[in-house]
Amino acid sequence: MWIGNTIFVHGGLDPAADPATHLAAPYSQFGGNHWAWINEPFLKWRGGFNGLMVVHGHTPPAKHRQMSGYSDPHVFQHDRLSLDGGSSVTGIVAAAQIEDGRYRLFMARSG
Repeated sequence: MWIGNTIFVHGGLDPAADPATHLAAPYSQFGGNHWAWINEPFLKWRGGFNGLMVVHGHTPPAKHRQMSGYSDPHVFQHDRLSLDGGSSVTGIVAAAQIEDGRYRLFMARSG
């Protein structure tokens, strides 16, 4: 989903591709650098996405830290914000309120 300058995507964006072309790939296409499955090229990219805010999941915090080098994957850095709390392992669900160029992160734990 694309709203203004914010893109909500499962995996991420391929930094080597045009965002509109990249996001046009059908959801049923699997593998490679598809927007639903991309990990490492997206997370290691430090060049930003031309002012687009990319909100994504698909990468639990431990895996995100390993690939991106970020100590906290839930901070807006390099035009991206991860909302993957790793709930299947951690019991944490993450969400964000995005308004007027700012965001507020919400996290909830089971139990």
